[in-house]
Amino acid sequence: MDIRYFIGIDIAKLTLDWAVYDGKKIVLQTSSPNTIAGIKTALRLLKALPGWNPQQAIFCMEHTGIYNAHLLDFLHKLHFPIWLESSLQIKKAGGLQRGKIDSIDAQRIAEYARSGGPVSLPRSASPMGAAPPDCSKVSIVECYSSSAYQRVQPAGLSSN
Repeated sequence: MDIRYFIGIDIAKLTLDWAVYDGKKIVLQTSSPNTIAGIKTALRLLKALPGWNPQQAIFCMEHTGIYNAHLLDFLHKLHFPIWLESSLQIKKAGGLQRGKIDSIDAQRIAEYARSGGPVSLPRSASPMGAAPPDCSKVSIVECYSSSAYQRVQPAGLSSN
């Protein structure tokens, strides 16, 4: 299955900045509180996108520790494809960048996801199969923080 929407989420203590890239341009940019209500509001906006299918989207974000814990848990419960990446990896892929603006960071994360950089998807979200046994017995945050990662290339992304 091809990925149609690449969602970059820049995570801060109080806010989430969302950017949706369709492979050609940013089609949605929004900001929400970093709360369950804020996440639900942003997801309602995503559902309004033409041809929205969460299984044809990938939610990419930097690992920020506790600040993305409830977002990860919420998306995981919905079985949405999640890509948790090191901020250093995203920074290296983007080259020299000036300034730190959360909305622009969300765009960069979405574009990074489209570029198909080294993908770290937990097995539970990958097209390769079921979650490893240790991830079925721990919280999603512990699973994502563990070594239960598998390098895969998501369907629809070329390796060039």
